[in-house]
Amino acid sequence: MYKIETPNWFDRHGLGFLNLLAYCFIWHKKEETEQVANVKPVKFDELTDLWPRPWLWIRALLLFGVSFSVLYFCWKEEGMEEQSHLYPGLIIMGSLATPISVLIYFFELNKFRTISLLKVLRYFLIGSIVSIGITFILTYINQHPGKLQDVNVKLLGISLSHETINKYLPTYLAALFEEFGKTLIIFIFLMHYRRRIYILQGMLIGAAVGAGFSVFESAGYVLLASDHLLDIVWQRGIFAPVCHIAWGALIGGGTMLITKKRLKFTKLFNPLFSLMFLMVSLLHGVWNYIIRYPGASLLELFKLDFQINLNTLQLSLITLYLVFLLIWAGKKQITQFKKQGYLPVEL
Repeated sequence: MYKIETPNWFDRHGLGFLNLLAYCFIWHKKEETEQVANVKPVKFDELTDLWPRPWLWIRALLLFGVSFSVLYFCWKEEGMEEQSHLYPGLIIMGSLATPISVLIYFFELNKFRTISLLKVLRYFLIGSIVSIGITFILTYINQHPGKLQDVNVKLLGISLSHETINKYLPTYLAALFEEFGKTLIIFIFLMHYRRRIYILQGMLIGAAVGAGFSVFESAGYVLLASDHLLDIVWQRGIFAPVCHIAWGALIGGGTMLITKKRLKFTKLFNPLFSLMFLMVSLLHGVWNYIIRYPGASLLELFKLDFQINLNTLQLSLITLYLVFLLIWAGKKQITQFKKQGYLPVEL
């Protein structure tokens, strides 16, 4: 009788994707932390196609968590003059916790070790500010003419009413503007990087821009929700890895997946790149929709008879699946280079 072998999810050569999560709970020495933080490009003979085992990110998350908890309990203590002074610290720590920790995760995934923490910080700050600026400009242009809602739109041959436009279109336009801002600056970073950008490197740069965007956006939500601060911080923190950070990583790594030559500006108009951008924008738009209308049907827009219920958990799993596929593609890319015996461009 033919015996079906059970796959080993910890196999670093095969389908061992559990290596991406399980080893963060294993004890590591202080010297190992220094080795992760000190970036030195690997030599080709040292480059491996084994599944990476990130672990430093969970230490960062715990550190942020403890810091936020201390500030929160001090802030909640009544009768202290310094109580109001702690609120900015709560905003900062609550907004930084998950994005920075997940960014460290992508930093650990980069087997090429060519992007230092200083460069990651630069992508984090410059990328987020530029993408927020582009988003603001596009939103401003869209809101002020005021003509969009006076036009009957036809989508896939289906006539949409003014009420439908007012209800659904803003959620998708917001996603489209934000993703365009992030995609443009990520593309510029990838295009001007002096070394060849490989998939795992592209994911790190994209995640850095997405993490910065996530931090500033979360800080705004927390600032305006002092009565529900803990709920907002918790909600934003839980879903941060599958929102802006993941979408940025998909754009960054996906861009290098669809190009085999040096990235040029004309690649922005490549059909595959456009399809990838639209896919990420759709993920973002659906996310906005289910957050804004949690009880509505996604297919109500098209007046279909049946309904599909997608909640945040399902959408999160879809996004994580796409991210893991891209990490797998980055691993297979290294395997290909090892077989051919050289890198297209030396690190």
